[in-house]
Amino acid sequence: MADIDGDGDLDLVVGKDDGTLKYYQNTGTTSNPAYEVKTGDDNPFNSIDVGDFSKPTLADIDGDGDLDLVVGGYNGTLKYYQNTGTTSNPAYEAKLEAIILLMALMWEIIPRQTWLILTAMAT
Repeated sequence: MADIDGDGDLDLVVGKDDGTLKYYQNTGTTSNPAYEVKTGDDNPFNSIDVGDFSKPTLADIDGDGDLDLVVGGYNGTLKYYQNTGTTSNPAYEAKLEAIILLMALMWEIIPRQTWLILTAMAT
């Protein structure tokens, strides 16, 4: 859960077994959430597919104030998608596919500079 659309409430991004991501926008409030499935162009994650069994994590990886995306797949690789849009209108661009060498269990417990140590494979 993260504030994908920058409106102050938590939205939901769910990894699916087919490798894609499903986006539920909170159209309610923080105290009374109401989730609406967004598809097609209304889903900023629509073009993302990591193969099988996607596991998304959102964090500000590049330090620019918006949420970037790291998605793990069944085959043990990670894909990094930089948010090239804005906090209220995200757009995700594939930047790196990697094999995990070391990764924090929780993004918050290790300084941003050491979150991931990666070996680049593609893109």
